[in-house]
Amino acid sequence: MQINGITFSHGKKPIFNDFSIYLPEKEITCILGNSGVGKTTLLKLIARIYQVENGTIEGNQKRVSYLFQEPRLLPWKTVFENVEYVLLNKLSKAEREERITDILEQVGLTAEKHSFPHELSGGMKQRAAIARAFVGKPDILLLDEPLQGLDVVKKMEIHELLLTLWDRYQPTVVYVTHDVAEAIAVGQQILVFHGRPVAVQCQCFVHTPLPKRNAEDEQAYLKGISEHLLLQMKLANEI
Repeated sequence: MQINGITFSHGKKPIFNDFSIYLPEKEITCILGNSGVGKTTLLKLIARIYQVENGTIEGNQKRVSYLFQEPRLLPWKTVFENVEYVLLNKLSKAEREERITDILEQVGLTAEKHSFPHELSGGMKQRAAIARAFVGKPDILLLDEPLQGLDVVKKMEIHELLLTLWDRYQPTVVYVTHDVAEAIAVGQQILVFHGRPVAVQCQCFVHTPLPKRNAEDEQAYLKGISEHLLLQMKLANEI
């Protein structure tokens, strides 16, 4: 996906001005930066929730899924119905049933498919939201700090689940986070944003394959990238 010279303002404040980046197809790009720098705004522009004033966003945007910081499940619908909601008027009832049954099995919520959100734990709610995000087989998946508010164990579980589903469906992923370690764990391209209008403080590529990110012989390399990103985050704060 190519973002070409986009301009976007909030009120009189320019957030993006002639801003361009390339997001590799079927890869995971992580975006780091301080709160309010424009990370979530970029996701909303890609999702066409906001409209660019100038420039273009080019790529396969037929099916875009958005996973927010909070699950945003409809409280009056069951897990099954929440996941089904994005497929209504797109597939037959039998096709919906088959696809939802499959995705709920993948996220470990088969037994909870008739449960309502208030009956679920925080981790279960997030897994239901993930099922909803993937059930439509998106071309682009936008993740806005999906692990925020989860404890360490739940973060690891959700992290592994996201990577498993990404490997199966291969969407182009744009993953917003404040956490350098999180970006190192999942990102193939990592960008650090700073300033207003937004600029890219640094761009780096993590060449270690995702399944090998925990391998002992890769830790020195990954630590070097982590230290570089932490320095760039610090410098971005000072600009």
